[in-house]
Amino acid sequence: MDKELTIIAEPEELIAWADTFDILLNPSIEDAAILLNYMWC
Repeated sequence: MDKELTIIAEPEELIAWADTFDILLNPSIEDAAILLNYMWC
């Protein structure tokens, strides 16, 4: 079973990904940027 890898580097991409997969995450641009900064450190 192959899985698709999605690299998310911009806050807008994180928000779009959450909307696409109906994840119960609805961050603002600022919150998404903070989350991504934590993940990339």
